[in-house]
Amino acid sequence: NEELERSYKAHTNLYDGFLLGCLLYGVLTTAFKALTSEACINDGIIFFKTIWGLLVRSAGFFHDGRAVMVEWIPIPPIITHILYTLLMILLVVEAVFFGHLGIKKWFEWFTKEQADGLSLIILLVSLAVLVYFADPIRAILPINLLLFFLIVQILAMVIRAIVDHNQRRY
Repeated sequence: NEELERSYKAHTNLYDGFLLGCLLYGVLTTAFKALTSEACINDGIIFFKTIWGLLVRSAGFFHDGRAVMVEWIPIPPIITHILYTLLMILLVVEAVFFGHLGIKKWFEWFTKEQADGLSLIILLVSLAVLVYFADPIRAILPINLLLFFLIVQILAMVIRAIVDHNQRRY
C-alpha cells in the first residue's frame, strides 16, 4: 500500500510539473509575442497613461476643492490647510482600505468559486488570441487591447458565476 502511495504521489508530482511547464511555456511565448507586437505595446502604453491621467485629474480635482474650502470657511489659511490635508489623508486611507477590502473579497470569492483549470484556459486562450491576432482585432474593433482583455475576463467570470448559480439552483 505504501509503495502504491509513493508511486501515485510521484506520478501526480510529475503531472503537476509537466502542467506547470506547459503553463510557463504558454505564458512566456505569449508574453514574448506581445513584446514584439506593435499594437500590444502601443495599447499597453496608452492604457497605463490613461490610468495615470485619471489619477492626476482626480488629484487636481481635490486640489481645486481646497481653494473652494478656503473661500467657504472664514478661518486662517494655516488651519484651512491643516483641515484640507487631514481630509485628503482620510480620503486616501478610506480609498486604500475599501480598495483593499474589495480586492480581498473578490480574491476570496474567485479562489473559492472559480480558481480552476477552466479559468486558466480562458485566461491563456484569450491572451493568446489577443496577442497573436492583435492587428486584425484592432481593424475590426477599435478598442484598447488591454481594456478588451479585462472586459473578456470580467465577462467570463460573470458568465461562469451565472451558470454556476443556475446549476446550483436546479
